[in-house]
Amino acid sequence: MKLLIFLYSLGFRLTLPFVLARLYWRGRREPLYRRRISERLGLIQIPQEKKTIWLHAVSMGEVKAAIPLVRNLLQQYPQWQMMITTTTATGSQTVQQELGKDVLHYYLPFDYRAAIKRFVEKAKPALVIIMETEIWPNLINYCHKKQIPLLLANARLSAKSAKGYRKIRWLMQKLLNSYHFILAQTQADANRFIQIGAKPDKVKVSGNVKFDITLDNAFMQKTQSLKQEIFHPAKQARKILLLASTHDNEETMLLQALMQHPRLMQDFLIILVPRHPSRFNQVRQWCQTHKLMVMQRSLKQQITPSTQVYLLDSVGELVLFYGMVDIAFVGGSLVPIGGHNVLEAAAWGLPTIVGPYTHNFAKIVKVMSQQKALLQVADVAEFIQHLQNFNQHPQIYAEQGERGKRFLQANRGALAKHLAVIEECLAVTT
Repeated sequence: MKLLIFLYSLGFRLTLPFVLARLYWRGRREPLYRRRISERLGLIQIPQEKKTIWLHAVSMGEVKAAIPLVRNLLQQYPQWQMMITTTTATGSQTVQQELGKDVLHYYLPFDYRAAIKRFVEKAKPALVIIMETEIWPNLINYCHKKQIPLLLANARLSAKSAKGYRKIRWLMQKLLNSYHFILAQTQADANRFIQIGAKPDKVKVSGNVKFDITLDNAFMQKTQSLKQEIFHPAKQARKILLLASTHDNEETMLLQALMQHPRLMQDFLIILVPRHPSRFNQVRQWCQTHKLMVMQRSLKQQITPSTQVYLLDSVGELVLFYGMVDIAFVGGSLVPIGGHNVLEAAAWGLPTIVGPYTHNFAKIVKVMSQQKALLQVADVAEFIQHLQNFNQHPQIYAEQGERGKRFLQANRGALAKHLAVIEECLAVTT
């Protein structure tokens, strides 16, 4: 084990110049990747007035899932400070937009021993919470060596990933059993973690914290204020279609299909939300090339009766826009990405459509489809058919949205289970 960790770290050190070069190159399109690079080498300054709970969420999706958990921890443990690390720039933006100065934010250091050692010794965390699927050998190994409790939260493991990990079960067994607990989303996830080496008594089925979305009165008021800000006072008679978290080629397929149906283009205002900020300009240019009337969130432009596409080119506001629309399509599902979180739409009681590729949320999509709380289509033609049907029978689709909302409410409870385990972990450190 020690030899393997040494070779892994050596390999990381040897490739570090290339990793840094790639990061800098990526910053050409996404400038945030060129900032705060020192943090990725473990060079941070952190206030030590309070004990620290460290939560790592790799990107925007994991950050959003963690937000209810973080907010509850801030309320329950005001004597502690919350530190969140992310890997991606969009994750960083989401933390700063959603949580602001309530938490400390840094980029996760590269997983070689010197960087991890510097970071952990500066942060001095009393507990490390890692969201979903992140397995970093040096981080896990060093925290375990320093007797810092580790928690794998909201954990999921696909059958495909489990098959790969079984080939190195002897290594996974050591890493997984360095965790204090693994809180699996489902029994199937729990079984897979056990199959690749986790001790059964370390694995608990907690449910998925993504179900614990809350839309309180303050949040709803924020949505209404934003709607008044972006809509021109002129009367809007159209229904609003949200194309959320879309990927390369997905917008093209959807918009071209819509443009082939002039009646739908007249009946619907399209709010378009590309998943990655690096593609905002590309999508805007495509729309303008195809003579679509586009307004942009980043330019603070208002939606007028002549607007065809409103480009939400910002980070962290999608959940607010779910509260303004009539029907939603959740992207990453018409192309083989695996789909994105459908539960934010369900929280608003929205009729929701996804494409055929939903393996990232396979069980949720399957159950919601069975309960007629979600519409899964095979292709763009079927998507267009649903929009036409929605125009004629909106009440049927409204009922589908309400079933989605009830499904979400019925599956809440993971947050309370996570908080109970965190309390147990913190008791070990005090």
